[in-house]
Amino acid sequence: MEKEYQFIATVEKCRGCGLKLSGKHVEVGGWKGSVPMGYCKCGTAYPLVEIESEPEPVEPAPEPTPPEPESEQEE
Repeated sequence: MEKEYQFIATVEKCRGCGLKLSGKHVEVGGWKGSVPMGYCKCGTAYPLVEIESEPEPVEPAPEPTPPEPESEQEE
């Protein structure tokens, strides 16, 4: 599963165009050292944080059902 990222909590609005960015999920547009960076629609770059996702619950496999006995047909 691919990691998901969002803009850091201190970024509420884009300083370039004013678009609301807080809580938006984005793809990594590049890296600044070891920090993932994302871009607003206007092109302004902001640092991203990885979204902590809970592991998907694993459902147990259903038990196989025995085949039904074939009934004999009278002729």
